[in-house]
Amino acid sequence: MFYLIGIGMGDEKDISVRGLEAVKTCSKVFLECYTSKLVNFDIKKMEELYDKKIILADRYIVEKKCEEEMLNVAKEENIALLIVGSPLGATTHWDILKRAKELGIKTEVIDNAGILGAVGVTGLSLYKFGRVVTIPKDNDNVKSPYEMMLKNKEMGLHTLILLDVGSVDGEFELMTAKEGCNYLVKSGFEGEVIVCGGLGSENPEINFGDVNSLSVKKLPQCLIVPGDLHFMEEDVLNSFK
Repeated sequence: MFYLIGIGMGDEKDISVRGLEAVKTCSKVFLECYTSKLVNFDIKKMEELYDKKIILADRYIVEKKCEEEMLNVAKEENIALLIVGSPLGATTHWDILKRAKELGIKTEVIDNAGILGAVGVTGLSLYKFGRVVTIPKDNDNVKSPYEMMLKNKEMGLHTLILLDVGSVDGEFELMTAKEGCNYLVKSGFEGEVIVCGGLGSENPEINFGDVNSLSVKKLPQCLIVPGDLHFMEEDVLNSFK
């Protein structure tokens, strides 16, 4: 069996009971480490709770070596790939399931809370979000995230802006909300945004105000450019100023 398991967003304890039960049956447990990270990530605590060695899987392993490292092994043993948040938020993970099916391997997806639901803590209606965009770390001359945000805004929709995540030698490199704001400003944006840090944890940071003056400390971080606001949304947002 090949398991694709969402582990939530806060810490190692956010995994579901069903997810933890599946992990304990596995001979190998991989943690995808390039699309996001737990707010309070501690691999030692994770290994203690799960009672398994956790193998960090970067983009190369997940996209290029998944058959060799995971799927071929899953023909005879239980293998798990852990995903921060919801496991099917990226097409990469759908691709793994497709490859597993082609190889005749049984699969099971165990879902969990992800960023698309966690942004509700800002007071914005989830029904009014448009297309999600991501700002890459190296964004000189990168126009598409800004252009898509403008299209959302023209329709009155909110834009969730995710920020680049990478890992080097097992250490996460996270783009900050301040860097994201700088990208918006140099692209021509003026106005108010919401910056969020540590969404999915017990005490997330949320600030609302001018794009030139905002930052948060908790990681990982994201931005939201609000669209047309209902008065109830305005009331909640103003509490974060």
